[in-house]
Amino acid sequence: MLVSGSGGEAFGIMIGLPIFYITAALIFTAIGTWVFNIVLGWTGGIEVDVS
Repeated sequence: MLVSGSGGEAFGIMIGLPIFYITAALIFTAIGTWVFNIVLGWTGGIEVDVS
């Protein structure tokens, strides 16, 4: 067995860790996007010519 303890604990870890990782990734992505937008505001942004 890879996880010591009861089956319930193993099941909780199996379900809990992916949810934790997905939530943490979304939070870090949101913070990174927010900081990136602040920096772009300081530098004048990115201009794209689509013509």
